[in-house]
Amino acid sequence: MKAITIEKLTNISTSQLDQIMHIWLQENISAHGAYVSEAYWRTNEPLVRQLIQTTATVYVAEEHGVVKGFCGLQDDYIAGIFVCSDMHGQGVGTRLIEAVKADHHRLSLSVYKQNSVAIKFYETQGFVLTQTGMDEENHVPECEMNWEQTKF
Repeated sequence: MKAITIEKLTNISTSQLDQIMHIWLQENISAHGAYVSEAYWRTNEPLVRQLIQTTATVYVAEEHGVVKGFCGLQDDYIAGIFVCSDMHGQGVGTRLIEAVKADHHRLSLSVYKQNSVAIKFYETQGFVLTQTGMDEENHVPECEMNWEQTKF
């Protein structure tokens, strides 16, 4: 793997935020374009930017100061994990999840049911499907998945 560093951000620079939002938009359009409109992501971009700046806990994967992926959380809820397409399959998502797990005893997330690649990834990270439902905004089936730290 390339020289990727994982960091929990305490202060997000404008440059980091711009890079994070670029990844967020591009990867959402790429991953969900078949069932969620591009307009939805573009419309929600300002709100997501504000949430990342103000209330989210953000972990970033950087290569030589360039953001290659990130994970955003609200408490124990993973709001999203995104990795640049040129870094897919190189362990970046796994390293982000490992960093988040190190700081949490349990985690939950929602994922579109049609996003089988993401569901498989989360399962390999120890997440289990707990329920299915409907994303009311987009009328798309989604799954809730949870992870709990194993007690020894």
